[in-house]
Amino acid sequence: MSFSNDDKWPEKAPNANLGYAINLTGELDEGDVPTHALVYISPSGDGELKVSAPQSTDPISLSGNTLIIWFAGGVAARQYLVRVVVNTLRGATLEMYVTMPMVRTQAVFPPLEPATYSEQSPPYEWTAPA
Repeated sequence: MSFSNDDKWPEKAPNANLGYAINLTGELDEGDVPTHALVYISPSGDGELKVSAPQSTDPISLSGNTLIIWFAGGVAARQYLVRVVVNTLRGATLEMYVTMPMVRTQAVFPPLEPATYSEQSPPYEWTAPA
């Protein structure tokens, strides 16, 4: 099942470490709960956007039915595609794609190419506590 809270999140500065929320309430059947989540980022590589939280904060967590994902890094003026796949206790799979734009004010010209590059990051993973 695909769902969308917003197709685009607010801009992020490369030096900011920010948490973004996905409210799953409207997508879950009554009594169902998220048990596992995978987050992929494209493009991916050294210096690109990554899932990372400030100290003592989990990079991916659940508060009620809201999945919170912390992001760090990224290249100014670049736009990232974030894919989130959530599995639930009752076996449902929810999948969402969200655009993460980076601020343009910190961009350099010509744009920097990443030192390493891949189409999609390895998954960042969250599992509900037992």
